[in-house]
Amino acid sequence: MHPFARNVLETVSRATLRQLDAAPPRVLRAAFGDPPRSDRGIELDLPTHALLRLIALTGRGQIHQLDPVRARAVARREGVLVDLPPARLAEQRDFEIDGGDGSLRARLYRPRLAGPRPIVVWLHGGGFVIGGLETHRGMCSNLAARSGCIVVAVDYRKAPEHRFPAAVDDAFASFRWVRDHAEQLGGRRSQLAIGGDSAGGNLSAGVCQRLRAAGEEWPAVLALIYPTYV
Repeated sequence: MHPFARNVLETVSRATLRQLDAAPPRVLRAAFGDPPRSDRGIELDLPTHALLRLIALTGRGQIHQLDPVRARAVARREGVLVDLPPARLAEQRDFEIDGGDGSLRARLYRPRLAGPRPIVVWLHGGGFVIGGLETHRGMCSNLAARSGCIVVAVDYRKAPEHRFPAAVDDAFASFRWVRDHAEQLGGRRSQLAIGGDSAGGNLSAGVCQRLRAAGEEWPAVLALIYPTYV
């Protein structure tokens, strides 16, 4: 698909989802029914329930029912629809860093602020199987723009092709690499953070445990968004 056509499609789809989110609760309940409740009696977010019901109506099957290749394709294609629109930055570029067993793809997001900035190493979610630099582009660019931090997103190795502890090794090695190259990236080694969502939050916590075991300095901030645990 031509980039212009893709951008138009993403814009229209986001607008549609915003309308869904803004719809009156009574309308959503009438159209999609009451959301399910957890074992603690907490009701699922109503717009999220509506979105999941719409996905189910496509008959494609839920993402966890797909094989890894198809699930990754769906995440890349449709994840941008619920992601934030990319923010304007001073710089965004792809490069390579050292991983646990070779080089890894990474993406740098630099805010429009002068001087050395704090750095956040960001590890994406996706159940250790899906997700990557593209699925979290909006999140990472907005994190950089709103926090004033340089964000380095890491595309660690994923299962099932790469078995545990490949992702943990990559997360640990990539954090060390960014720490050792903080000044070259335009940041401050003393103001280095690590964070992630879901599986990325799990990996971020694991990095801190490894740093403690190795007697190395911890990040200044550990930012975990609904981290998974095993």
